Amino acid sequence: MGGRSERTASRAIAVAAGDGALAEGPAERARLMSPDLLEASPPVRVVAGLLRRDGRVLLCHRRPGRTHYPDVWDFPGGHIEEGERTVDALVRELAEELGIIPEPVEGPPWMTLTADGLQLDVYLVDRWRGEPRNAAVDEHDAIRWVGVNELAELDLAHASYLPMLIGALA
Repeated sequence: MGGRSERTASRAIAVAAGDGALAEGPAERARLMSPDLLEASPPVRVVAGLLRRDGRVLLCHRRPGRTHYPDVWDFPGGHIEEGERTVDALVRELAEELGIIPEPVEGPPWMTLTADGLQLDVYLVDRWRGEPRNAAVDEHDAIRWVGVNELAELDLAHASYLPMLIGALA
């Protein structure tokens, strides 16, 4: 890396570090890229609904062109906006992605996964209004109800999903 790309990366690191100044020189860049500073950033908060019906779960296939987690099966859900309650984000995301309204959504998440700079709060959803459909065709190219015997054949978004889904269907 050199020239303009290096300056752009340095500015991004400096801005992420909160000082907004361009990092000049290798020592300053090394300071800003230190694990202690990078780990200080809070994880991106994401919420997902694990819809269950008739011994199956609903998964969404992420389009191959997606920047993050392309061409894998994932839970419906998305980013929690600043100031938004987790359950409100879940309701919003399921309405946007599947055209449904989960009910009721109460209490803490069933499971929380923290990995790859994300904190994913997963809620079990057994009741909802509407029939799930792919309402986010720009994000997903398919949705599918999957039974426990089909899970191993799918390329899931994260390795922890398989035991999580088996547990949800037990």
